[in-house]
Amino acid sequence: METKKSKNPVEQWVSGLKILLDSYKNWSGTIADHSTIIGDSREFFIREILSRFLPNSFIIGNGQIIDMNFNLSKQVDIIIAKNDYPMLTSLSTSDIFFSESILATIEVKSRLTGGKAGTLYESLTNCHSVQSLDYNVNVSRFWDIRAQLPATCIFGLTGYKKDVSKILETNSYWIEEYEPSFFELPNIIISEEVVVLKNTHEIFSSSIFENKLGYNCVFIAKQANDAFSWLIFYLLARLLKFKESNRLSFDFFRKKVNPEEWTPLGKFNRENPERIQIL
Repeated sequence: METKKSKNPVEQWVSGLKILLDSYKNWSGTIADHSTIIGDSREFFIREILSRFLPNSFIIGNGQIIDMNFNLSKQVDIIIAKNDYPMLTSLSTSDIFFSESILATIEVKSRLTGGKAGTLYESLTNCHSVQSLDYNVNVSRFWDIRAQLPATCIFGLTGYKKDVSKILETNSYWIEEYEPSFFELPNIIISEEVVVLKNTHEIFSSSIFENKLGYNCVFIAKQANDAFSWLIFYLLARLLKFKESNRLSFDFFRKKVNPEEWTPLGKFNRENPERIQIL
């Protein structure tokens, strides 16, 4: 008799967080005043999710990011920054963080919706405002540039359930309007049951892209019942990479990538990542 392979301890831990998340979604669905859910979602994500694995060397806040040329990002829901850098605090809950201190940003939405007035479009624009700042990158190789930029993430508690084509469609419309470079796109987008990942050599082997998805595709997407776990493992991977020990979390991605399950979007030239084509 074949026995079902048990999850490893990290996957079991992430599954526990997923139970917390599902409980919150069930609770928030009973609230009559839905205008409060977005703020509550952000606070829940910080209190019950991020605080469980972020080390004390990082702080969690929200507000804007400023670069060396005094350019400001748009308002960001969650900012993860190194705690040994200064920041400009205010009397409100919104602060200004220096670009050199940023590990990652997260747009947290109670529901991801499409169209120009939707929350996904808004989140893509906010991520673009973060990635288009000047981070004083002093390397020239494509992947070295990407590694020095902060990660930008989009997370929706609900929305785009099993609808891969619709979430890619909104991404396509946004790219056509803003004409971003490859580096100005979010690293990961998570909805209720859809995962969208930006092409990165840390996660995917070149053979997967060459043989099935196209080595220079911009995004890949799939329907996934465990979509939330992809976000947690991605954040863990960024933290472990920061500590120069990224094997554990990126192995999770590599083992779960079956090219037959993914839909590619877009194409770019690594020699000229400023130019993206929608295919």
